[in-house]
Amino acid sequence: MKYATIFALAAAAVVSARPTDDMSEAEHVDLEAPVTAVQDSIPEASALSGPRPSENIDIHDVWIRKNITEAGEKVITAVSFELDGDDAQNVPCHVSNPRFPDPTGADIGNCKDTKYSFTLHAGTDNTTDYSLRIYHETGLASGKWGQGNIPTVCRAAGAGPYDYMCNMVPFNEKRRIVIDNTPPPVDP
Repeated sequence: MKYATIFALAAAAVVSARPTDDMSEAEHVDLEAPVTAVQDSIPEASALSGPRPSENIDIHDVWIRKNITEAGEKVITAVSFELDGDDAQNVPCHVSNPRFPDPTGADIGNCKDTKYSFTLHAGTDNTTDYSLRIYHETGLASGKWGQGNIPTVCRAAGAGPYDYMCNMVPFNEKRRIVIDNTPPPVDP
C-alpha cells in the first residue's frame, strides 16, 4: 500500500474519531496518536525517492590504443579505464576494436560485472579527439547516460610507426562525467 493511501486512511480515522459535545470525558479519543503512529511508520524521503536522477561518474587511468593507417584514418584497437560511480569503485572498463567515431551496438564496452557500460566517440569540441558516453542500467529498460570529453596526449606505442598509446591528461587525475535519466540519443 502506498504511503499516501496509508496517510489518507489514518486522517479519515482521525476525523471519524473526533469527539462530539455529547461525549463524556472517558469517551474522548487521543487524536494525535493515530497521526503520530502513521508518520513514524513512513521512512525518510531519501529512502522513498529511489535512484537519484543524476549520478557523478569519475573516470581515471584512461588509455586508448590507436593505429593510423597510411591514408590517415584512426583505427582504435583498445580502450580501457577505471570507473567510480554510485554502484562502483575502481571498476575496470574495456573494449577491443570498437568502431570509431560512429560506434554501433556491437561496440559497447563493458565495465566488469556491473550495470555500467560505455562507447567511444569523437570529442564534442575542437580541442579533444575523444569522448566517452557512459551508461548505467538502473532497471529493466531504464537507466542513466552522459557523455564527456577526454583530453589525451598520444605517444608512439612501440609496435611500429603507426601505433600510438593515448593517455588522459592531466595524468593521475579523475575526470567527472555527470549522467542522468534524460532519454539517450538514438545512436549508441
